[in-house]
Amino acid sequence: MKGKHIIISVLTLIVAAACAKETFLTEWLGRGVRFSATQSDPFATRATYRHDGSFNEGDIMTIYRQYMGGSGFDADREAYRVYTLNTKYAAGTSLVLDSDWKPLPGALGSNLPGNTFTQSSADSLTWENGRTVRFRSFARSNLAGAIGGSARSKGSYYPDYSISEWVTVSGPTIDVPMRLKHQGCRVGFIPKAGNEFGSAVICLEDGDYDAPEEAEAVRAVYERMCMPSGVDIHHSLLRTLTKAKYEAMTDFSRIHEETEGMVSFGTLSPEEIASDVQRPVFCSNDGRLYMVTIPYDMSSAETGGELLTLPPFTRFRIWLYDVNSGDNGGSDAVESAFHIFSLSDILAPGSGEALYPDGLPLIPGYSYLFSVGYHYDHFTITPADHFSWDEQDAEGGKPDDESHDPSANEPYRWWQQAIHDAIPKTISEIYKPEFHIGTPEQFLEMMHLVNGTAARKMSGLTQVLDRSDNLYRWYRSEDVENGQVRAGADSVSRAQAEEEGYIFYDHYHPANADQAAYARIDYLRGPFSFYDDDLDRHFTIVLDRDQDFCDWEITSVGAQESTPFRGVFEGNMHWLRNVHVDGGSLFGDCVQAAVRNLRIVSNHDFQLMRSARAGNKTGYGAYIVGVSIQAPSAGNPVAGSLQGNSYVVGCLYEGRAAGAMVGQADDLHMIGNMMAAGGIPSGSGALLGAYLPGAASAFLAPQTGSKPVWGRFMVNYYDITLSPGTTAVGGVADAYGPLEYIRGAHSYVLKAKNDNLLSDDVPFDKLGTPEMKEGFYGLAPWKAMNYAIWRYNQDGAVVSEPHNCLGHYENDAEGYAHTYPRLTEGAPGAACEGWNVLEQNN
Repeated sequence: MKGKHIIISVLTLIVAAACAKETFLTEWLGRGVRFSATQSDPFATRATYRHDGSFNEGDIMTIYRQYMGGSGFDADREAYRVYTLNTKYAAGTSLVLDSDWKPLPGALGSNLPGNTFTQSSADSLTWENGRTVRFRSFARSNLAGAIGGSARSKGSYYPDYSISEWVTVSGPTIDVPMRLKHQGCRVGFIPKAGNEFGSAVICLEDGDYDAPEEAEAVRAVYERMCMPSGVDIHHSLLRTLTKAKYEAMTDFSRIHEETEGMVSFGTLSPEEIASDVQRPVFCSNDGRLYMVTIPYDMSSAETGGELLTLPPFTRFRIWLYDVNSGDNGGSDAVESAFHIFSLSDILAPGSGEALYPDGLPLIPGYSYLFSVGYHYDHFTITPADHFSWDEQDAEGGKPDDESHDPSANEPYRWWQQAIHDAIPKTISEIYKPEFHIGTPEQFLEMMHLVNGTAARKMSGLTQVLDRSDNLYRWYRSEDVENGQVRAGADSVSRAQAEEEGYIFYDHYHPANADQAAYARIDYLRGPFSFYDDDLDRHFTIVLDRDQDFCDWEITSVGAQESTPFRGVFEGNMHWLRNVHVDGGSLFGDCVQAAVRNLRIVSNHDFQLMRSARAGNKTGYGAYIVGVSIQAPSAGNPVAGSLQGNSYVVGCLYEGRAAGAMVGQADDLHMIGNMMAAGGIPSGSGALLGAYLPGAASAFLAPQTGSKPVWGRFMVNYYDITLSPGTTAVGGVADAYGPLEYIRGAHSYVLKAKNDNLLSDDVPFDKLGTPEMKEGFYGLAPWKAMNYAIWRYNQDGAVVSEPHNCLGHYENDAEGYAHTYPRLTEGAPGAACEGWNVLEQNN
């Protein structure tokens, strides 16, 4: 009787790399393949473009089978089949042969060693029930179509191979948990936004270095580096190929089946490795440049198996396509001048110290990624290791602090721990967890929680009290009816459920008329909006440090109207850099949300909040307080639509935008903001695009009467040099009094350091021409904005809880600066009380 199809469950495994020669052939090298990526994963959104190391459409995997014989497994009856991945998205932790992985027609399969046949689509691997059998496999990545179609040439050869151990099973089981691990080491360059790569090489000439000895040291390592050409399955090692074979080949789609010109570990001397074997090269793949190398010495010498390290002074030469319009050296639009940078130029985020002071260690399964290119007219290199294969340590291989709790790196642990710590211990305590985010990965987990994509399984388990020991246990829901467990049904352990994709946490149930408050372990059953409906309580997420997203594309927090963000995001005046959001909006759909004290800089299209609306219990829509944005915007940079009583306070936008700071609103307060934007169409609004239909009034209309009072629309600036012909509110002519400080002013006014007040005996309305009135702008904008923020903080005008601005604006130039005010840490102090705009003569 033949067995059913094999289910290959690929699990994440981290294995330390071995350096000693005597253990090299038996140690398993590399890091586990991430095989749980889904379509919603921000790093795996397209079937054939998964740079994170997980499977791609068109990947090739060869599976080997051996039966147990009399004294061991019978290698003489070994069989193998070649499969290709046909599923569009590799979701979950299992893929099924003949369903997701299908036999590759035309590939060479085998039923006995030495005998091969040409496979058809029906030639799948089977085995006999009741026999002990073992399996292993190796796979080749089809990242961005690198194997098939037109991508068969040297220029697109992507030599990423992974391999599993032997896995032994017996009986009628159909589950085979194969763990595939990358064998090569990858060095990759990601273009910064607005840049496009031409090519890249490792510098090898004496003239590229400060001393010939440096060039010689780099060449000595590079001449030991070899290009992977496949896997020696029986020794668990990569193989390479000769230079002659590499030059002669034109079709690399089946290179793993070649035998002529292939070189296995330990078969050539160091001199032959240096002279005859192909070196790794950078190849273009989906706009990126990757070099994959065998990271150890392939020679037969005593150094064979030794891991290699590129010296810290190693330099790379990179060419960009023309990004600054004019210095291209030919019709291909590649820049005439290349750029050279050294490993020592790559600095650790935050510390400013060299990230690789001892050189770049080439380790199996490691991927070193660097974001390269022009950023605000400067050529920069940014390390992106924490977004590489298996999300490795951004510290560049430094040993972990032994006092550090390793569980802190567990997915969603920061969220689970915050909930656990917030459970009231006494009747006087209230339940209000505060969540802290310290890494880009945790930010993305927060996004998944809100969007309902954190857990792979969100139903199917039921908790039942076992009366025999008074403990709650989980059972499959189909095994439970009317609170009773079906006879013979097994319980499901938490570890087993987590392996299946459930996420557990302490679910707090507030007291009601029938019972006291209590907490019980539950699993995530849908989106987590950071708001508790029963308690009408918004939870706060605190950003603990600056974050660099390295231009990776992510998804909005609150991507759907059905999964809104309802919490408070406290930026603590930290920076989010190089943010790239699919659709542009960092926060998508929001209900009664707040985003405060945050600074953003990016080259990508950006919008802070797409929309907000009022909740059922209160009438406010959103608070956006103390936010600075430097980025282009294809729409409204701060918010697209705000429904309900909303506040935009102390915000500055600097960039090119297609619309007003806020697109539309029906009940808005705008206090102490600056819109330094070019590109806004003439005749449209720069601060508010339009009143929403149904707005109770023109709430941002100029005040009437001879003496204005502090109102909802105070101290807001917009740049009429960059966007001439604009008004404060779309479709409404400006008629604001000077003391309201609604200023459509030229750039030099918005950048002014000093006040420009009239003398007490000259009334503003007596100035004869508009040009004269524009010249006397009153308090310097940065100073007036600080007064407005201080006044807002003092008034405490909030609907639910205080959302104070923790920043103030500075301009340390003399007279007119070349820069706009900048948002700086620290709330405006008491000195601002003397800057009351209502008391100035301007």
